[in-house]
Amino acid sequence: MRISALDIQRQKFQTALRGFDQDEVRNFLTTVAEQMEELSRQNDQFKQEIDRLRELLSDYEERDKILKNTLVTAQKTSESMAVNAKKEADLIVKEAEFRAIKMMEHAQSQVLKIQKDMLDLRLQRKALQDKIQTSMQIMEKMLEYQKEEEKAAEKIMYYAKAQETK
Repeated sequence: MRISALDIQRQKFQTALRGFDQDEVRNFLTTVAEQMEELSRQNDQFKQEIDRLRELLSDYEERDKILKNTLVTAQKTSESMAVNAKKEADLIVKEAEFRAIKMMEHAQSQVLKIQKDMLDLRLQRKALQDKIQTSMQIMEKMLEYQKEEEKAAEKIMYYAKAQETK
């Protein structure tokens, strides 16, 4: 039977000639003492269990703190990597744009050079056509002159033959 504090307060002992029944009081006190000792032992066990659980809780709280710090560090690292990747991507894009501009400038300069070369070739062709045309005109005039010379030579020969025959 468990004795509560209320049982102890309400306990009434029978009176005998000389007061309370000593055996009954001793039995009650022995029961109270045993229960108090058991409660004291349980209390010590509970205190030990509480200390063990507090240590365990402290370990878990420390691990939780480490995990939170690790997560924060990982998140910062992830954000930093994302920022660095963005910067690197921007740099690559700018470098590609720069190269594209340089290639366009080079291509445009090549186009201008080719256009200039084409213009030079057209001018050279025109000059050559003009020379050929001039040469042909000179040749035609020379041929005409030769024909006139031949006609004149034929006339002279004709007159010379005519004069011989006379």
